[in-house]
Amino acid sequence: GATLLKPNLAEFTGCVGDIEDESHFCRLGHALRRRLRLEHLLITRGEEGMSLFSAHGVFHQPAQVREVYDVCGAGDTVLATLTHMLALGEPVIEAMRWANAAAGIVVGRSGTAQVSFQELAQRLLHLPQTPSIASPGNWSGAHAVAWDLNAPPTGNRRIGDLYQKHSYPLGLIVNVRGER
Repeated sequence: GATLLKPNLAEFTGCVGDIEDESHFCRLGHALRRRLRLEHLLITRGEEGMSLFSAHGVFHQPAQVREVYDVCGAGDTVLATLTHMLALGEPVIEAMRWANAAAGIVVGRSGTAQVSFQELAQRLLHLPQTPSIASPGNWSGAHAVAWDLNAPPTGNRRIGDLYQKHSYPLGLIVNVRGER
């Protein structure tokens, strides 16, 4: 077993097969969580948001996207934000809310974008913008690829001739300093 597994919808259907409807999706999610002995199964569903399966039921969080520009790194951002919030001691439902908001921000940007704590808090808590406050690190995706080491610390990370996009079935990297 594990505390949490976070597949996207394509990865989930690759494990359980085709989904007939929402009820079937929920049955398959609960069955997979039990079979793998997971405390939580979080399935990211693109424009449909995300669904969290636990022993207490299933919780759906609608997507918080204003306009989708690029989905590159959105799942990594969800996992990084979720991990950060859980490490702070937040309940998994609250961590999912923050992760969903972070994903909603990064898909509105080009390339593998990052989210500052300040802008994420502004979106979730409806705080006024205060540019003078320093951000405690970047909430960027947890990319486990060698080329990411050469990426600039901030700014646009367009995929180009010098970069390759790799996909891993499961990975987790936590950088406690908030650096890429």
